[in-house]
Amino acid sequence: MRKIVFQLTALLFLIFLSSCEGKKRSGLGIDDGQKVYLQTNNGLYVAADRKKQNRLIANRKEAGDWETFTVEFLPGNKVALQTTGFTFVSCKAGKNNLLTAVPLSVDTTTVFSLIPVEGNRFVIKSDFVNKFVGIDSDTLLRADMNSIDRAATFTLKVVPEKPKSWFTFSQLVPLITGLLFIFVSLVLFQYRENKTISIVLLLSGGFFLRLFVVLLTPYLNLWDEQFHALVAKNMMDNPFVPMLFKNPVLPYDYRSWVSTHIWLHKQPLFLWQMALSMKIFGVNTFALRLPSLIMSTLVILFIYRMGKITINKTVGFYGALLFATANFAVEFVSGSISTDHNDIAFMFYVTASIWAWIEYEAAEESRKKYFIILIGLFAGAAVLVKWLTGLLVFSGWGVSIVFSNKRRRQWRQYVNLLISLIIAVAVFLPWQIYILNAFPLESHYEFAFNNRHFFVPVEGHGGGFFWHFNKLDKIYNVSGYFVLFSVILLFFRIKHLVYKTAIMTFVLLVYLFFGIAATKMIAFTFCVSFIVFLSFGVVLEWFFKLVVLNRQYLPKKIHSVIYTTIMVGIVAGFNLDIEKFQENHTMWKKNEESVFYDQIRSTAFIKSLSRKIDGVEDYVVFGCNYNIPFMFFTDVTAAYRQLPSIKTYQKLRKEGYKIAVIDNGMLPDYLVSDKNIVILKGNK
Repeated sequence: MRKIVFQLTALLFLIFLSSCEGKKRSGLGIDDGQKVYLQTNNGLYVAADRKKQNRLIANRKEAGDWETFTVEFLPGNKVALQTTGFTFVSCKAGKNNLLTAVPLSVDTTTVFSLIPVEGNRFVIKSDFVNKFVGIDSDTLLRADMNSIDRAATFTLKVVPEKPKSWFTFSQLVPLITGLLFIFVSLVLFQYRENKTISIVLLLSGGFFLRLFVVLLTPYLNLWDEQFHALVAKNMMDNPFVPMLFKNPVLPYDYRSWVSTHIWLHKQPLFLWQMALSMKIFGVNTFALRLPSLIMSTLVILFIYRMGKITINKTVGFYGALLFATANFAVEFVSGSISTDHNDIAFMFYVTASIWAWIEYEAAEESRKKYFIILIGLFAGAAVLVKWLTGLLVFSGWGVSIVFSNKRRRQWRQYVNLLISLIIAVAVFLPWQIYILNAFPLESHYEFAFNNRHFFVPVEGHGGGFFWHFNKLDKIYNVSGYFVLFSVILLFFRIKHLVYKTAIMTFVLLVYLFFGIAATKMIAFTFCVSFIVFLSFGVVLEWFFKLVVLNRQYLPKKIHSVIYTTIMVGIVAGFNLDIEKFQENHTMWKKNEESVFYDQIRSTAFIKSLSRKIDGVEDYVVFGCNYNIPFMFFTDVTAAYRQLPSIKTYQKLRKEGYKIAVIDNGMLPDYLVSDKNIVILKGNK
């Protein structure tokens, strides 16, 4: 026994010593296994050209992944060079000794010597053909030089080590906190009879995951979010006059929702919420997205309650957990997905109205009146976000009455539905009457424009009847056929006819309506996503009943808890794609020419404007590509993408406006020569 212990100790000690041994270094100052760029004396980089049979060519102006080589040390101070495609640089006799990157492993043709010459430069010698590498007229590398003096010289540039994470510490804190809360919530849900703590932890975890995404994007996302943000900012002082350009100093077309003055393109409730948040927390992207963050988090609770009432608390918890970690649902809060905060608010109020109806059906008679009011309030709010599809709850409610022999004979059922519907109408109708009187031109146009969505693919957003079905994998990260299977399983799992008919009505009506509608956008059907996540909860419960609760496989409760935690953790991990967040919201896989970097740089430039111009609120700014963010992050009078014509310039000067322009290098003389014009140099 002592001998075995001694041998194991000695072995561990040897392993420790070998792990402490430093990396081998060459005379060129590089380590074994280090990634490098090869740069020629004319400043170009070497790459293995995939379009030319992986021949090495020295014609790249910039270095990236395909210009990267890994140095592998060989005996006798020799090296092998491996490409990012996992092939090795090789030189075979013949064909003018061209260097190619074909072999998948080291052999005699892949052995080279790196010989220092002057400064930090070196030459390459192929040991297989015993000749030095030169560069021909086509910039191809060939080992055909007999003399070192005639060989091409190269510089080794060590590739900067990429960070293991592109997220900042302040961003990682809510991510890690959220995942920890969700893990503890899952474990406690299985151990404790009282599920309150588990649900609170799940809500907290979902909140922190969404906070993580909110903090990733410090700029306004292009298209919808930036316009919603500016209108909400202008509503802070005047909530009943929705404006895009608060001070339109130039003529505008009231029909253009991207450049108009009075902005009635969307219903106002979600804008009021954003305006209130910014009134409290200031004009910034966090305050802008905070209402969406809160609403998306509360949907987790609604899903749990609906699952618990219609099936059981396990299905409700699994459905809520999957929504809490769903990639699409989490990223939606960032404002980076089309229709952004508008569709989040719509999803919230539609889900809330259906939750209130399910609670109404399950409540004692004395408590039903409270839920009748809540159904009406939430449904009316949904209309006040995205028009009449917000009344979805009344379709399933009505069908559940008609399909029940007992209920359709009870007048009380119809009266309660009617009362709730009247409350909903009382919520959304006053705004419609108000805008028709206050802004008749704009409101009539927008009502007609909204109707066009059903018959015409507005702004090119078209598709066939099954367009939304084909997009299910983008939303739920699984095949559309799996979603269909899950929803069918949910249908059979719900025993109560009232809930069964209503929930299926909600799904079928939404997909039928938006399938027929000519205009398609990915989030249009997300308002019934809670049903899909509940169906996923049913699938998980069904799976665990077959395996986990089978005492033949897992006889002890602790085994089933561990197994369930691991399996659900895997599903939730698959559901939450951190790498996708990193790709979409960080500099990972991007360079300084990317739109992402341009938006970050532009936002920083815009925010610095107040320090560059005294009395910035008196200026009209021209030549800014991101003119909507200009008006959001600063208090300029107005901002425009184009430069002013000479007539516009003269008119504004005559009217007493102060003018600032972004220098694009081609400013006309009438702007450059006017010393009263502020010329800004920086990002547009």
